[in-house]
Amino acid sequence: MAIARNLDPNRFSLSELAEETLYTQLVIEHTPECKALLADAVKLHSDVLAAVAQEQKLAIARTAGDVQVSLANRRLDLWVAALRATLHHRTHGQIEHPLYQRFFSRHRPSGVIRMALATELPVVEPWLESLKADPDAELAALGAELAKIVSAGRAAISTQAAARQAQRDFAAGPRLALFSQVNAGRAAQGVALRAIQDDVTWLESFFRQPPKRAHSGEEEPSVAQAQALVASKEHELASARAQLAAAHVREQAEQAQAAARLELEREREAKKKELAALAARLAELEGELSR
Repeated sequence: MAIARNLDPNRFSLSELAEETLYTQLVIEHTPECKALLADAVKLHSDVLAAVAQEQKLAIARTAGDVQVSLANRRLDLWVAALRATLHHRTHGQIEHPLYQRFFSRHRPSGVIRMALATELPVVEPWLESLKADPDAELAALGAELAKIVSAGRAAISTQAAARQAQRDFAAGPRLALFSQVNAGRAAQGVALRAIQDDVTWLESFFRQPPKRAHSGEEEPSVAQAQALVASKEHELASARAQLAAAHVREQAEQAQAAARLELEREREAKKKELAALAARLAELEGELSR
């Protein structure tokens, strides 16, 4: 009969796995007759800790990739808002004008801004050469800026994709192999311990047992359960932060849109005043000519 229960990689995190191997290591360490088993127990726990560190490193790389994509997307959205403002100024707000339709014939600016980076880049990339070759200095400058933004955006997407793939590779390879190693190691520990003392209660004391459900009252969580709860809440927090970052991007884009509209309204009022002055002067001239 197996003394150590099999640890399922689909149910245990690496942090929980580390708790299991540490528990056994400490019990062996404090049991004098098991001194010969300590080195293997320490090695097994050390291998798990190395994997925990590797998994954390991959998670950090994944988060860094997500941040790069978020920042690149924000930068591109602000650029689209700047292009829209420039075109509004050039066309006096006429969205049917050929210059405006040259860029926003298929998608409205607000629609482009709402796109994810991977979707938005293919929309704006065809504008690159057109803008850079434009005789209008402001449009050409926007083209030069877009070239940098597209390059950084592509690099961010590549970094994010590589980080995600690295996590999948780790989960399918080293992580699964580690669980097999630990389960085999625990089985070997059980055999070696039985050779020292063939007593079930004594043997089971070397391996942490699943927590028993209390008959009454609320059960206090184990360390592993508490860690799992923390990991779950951290995931929720990361998701909430990502939503907050997206909300900031939308707010900045809306502010840019509002600023562009305000500029157009001011220009319209100025033109109205100019037209009123011209109309008044025209009336004066007609009055003088009619004398």
